[in-house]
Amino acid sequence: MFAQWNRRMWIFPLDLIFMGISYFLAHWIRFESFIFLASPERFFISLAI
Repeated sequence: MFAQWNRRMWIFPLDLIFMGISYFLAHWIRFESFIFLASPERFFISLAI
């Protein structure tokens, strides 16, 4: 029982870290798309590349 609790205590912070990374990535991608919407020339340059 102690080993199971110990494993859960190890998995829990990793779960929080992965949730934070995915949350940050989602907001960063949304921010990037907002920048592209704000400046069409950068958007067309990225399309050309």
